Amino acid sequence: MTTISKTALDSNRPGNVARFSKSLPGYVAVVLLACFTIGLSSARAYGQSDAAYQRVRSILDKQQNGQSILEFLHFGADYHGHTFLGETSVNDGYGNDVPSERALVYRYHWADDGVTDVAFFYDARGNIVGSSIVKTNAVLSQPFGLANLSIKVVGRMVVDSDDKMSDADRKLALELIDDADAHGLLNLWLSTQ
Repeated sequence: MTTISKTALDSNRPGNVARFSKSLPGYVAVVLLACFTIGLSSARAYGQSDAAYQRVRSILDKQQNGQSILEFLHFGADYHGHTFLGETSVNDGYGNDVPSERALVYRYHWADDGVTDVAFFYDARGNIVGSSIVKTNAVLSQPFGLANLSIKVVGRMVVDSDDKMSDADRKLALELIDDADAHGLLNLWLSTQ
């Protein structure tokens, strides 16, 4: 947690540098950063091929797909871009690595200062198999909240826009629409890409 002293606030004028004190010692932050970097550098050490990684990146890096994903996350919000943050391993409920799955983490920028980080899980064949919100600074527009309220519009967007959707996928989409499940619809849409 970062604390700001009154001196820092008073000196936060042009030409002055604000000074902040951290509650964690500096070496702890360095160790945590090193562990995170080592984890990202061994991203495909768990059997995921580079082709699978590249396939998922090619889907998620597209601006048009980023805009569509944001509509699920924060329905009606202005899209201000998205960036790739990194790749990470996936753990089961007991903290054990799941070698057959990896996750790519993206940051979505929306509205004036909205930020939402999402992990997209993928398998060894490069199929996106799910997603999870990592963090958001949203207060009123929680991820999927407005989309759940506007599910008929979002649901029709998925069903009508995807000609690759099988009959079984269309049936599942209609069930998710009836259940008002925007997160489920996002995962279904991602699986058809």
